[in-house]
Amino acid sequence: MTAICGFALVEAAVITAQSFPTLLLSQRLLSILAPTSASGPLPLLLSPYSALGFLLILSGGLFRLWAMRTLGQFFVMEVSLQKDHKLVKSGPYALVRHPSYVGYMFVIFGDVLLLLGGGSYLSAIGVWQSRVWGALACLVAGRSLFVATVLMPSRAGREDAVLREEFGTEWEAWARQTPYKLIPYVF
Repeated sequence: MTAICGFALVEAAVITAQSFPTLLLSQRLLSILAPTSASGPLPLLLSPYSALGFLLILSGGLFRLWAMRTLGQFFVMEVSLQKDHKLVKSGPYALVRHPSYVGYMFVIFGDVLLLLGGGSYLSAIGVWQSRVWGALACLVAGRSLFVATVLMPSRAGREDAVLREEFGTEWEAWARQTPYKLIPYVF
């Protein structure tokens, strides 16, 4: 995820520097991150995939933020209960039991679409013309997709078990009311 976010930041920096070439830092950034060739500046384009990727990142980030703010002091990175922990059932937790994971998954899917599509920074610097670099980019994207599609659902199950053990019938009533872990009507 760090690598994908890093490339997304580099891409944003190059697009910003290309859009505002008179800024003092722009030329320095472009000389390091996007040296011009005989064909001119890097051809970074807004494609349908990059637009969808951006929308997924934005909506996923906002949904995750809503979930984190709703949990407040109970939001932590590890699966654990906090002192005086309460079962939060409102806001996004009334839609799915693990909305923070849903938001994170949207961000990952959006990053992959944004960075691997045509017109992206990786495409513009020629990653897909090299088998080694192309394979490495696919491995990084594959790892991120593995996190989103395998590890996050698994973690949601572990978290459900911890909450069920702690809150018993209250959790069971909430699980009946909010039956989906991540995707309404699917999972």
